[in-house]
Amino acid sequence: MSTNQSPNVVSRIVVWFSIGLLAFLFLAVYFDREHKRETEHNASVTTTVWIPGPADMGFRPYPNAQVIERRPDYIRFATLDGSVIEQHGTYRIEERPNY
Repeated sequence: MSTNQSPNVVSRIVVWFSIGLLAFLFLAVYFDREHKRETEHNASVTTTVWIPGPADMGFRPYPNAQVIERRPDYIRFATLDGSVIEQHGTYRIEERPNY
């Protein structure tokens, strides 16, 4: 009885290992393509973030910003000089294609 079960166990292990390997390869290809798509989008678009300045100035632009995190009432982005700015409340994002 135990001799018949050993090949069955081995074949199950091989099947599960193959399924895991295929899932890993699928996810690796998916995330690689997603990364390439995001990189191409960022290279073809200039993003300007506008946040409120002092009361007499209105909104202040931060050109070529890289958005790190974005929610309806919060944004965190990096500026050209590498500073990270957080804004709670209102903001505007302007994206222009690079030609």
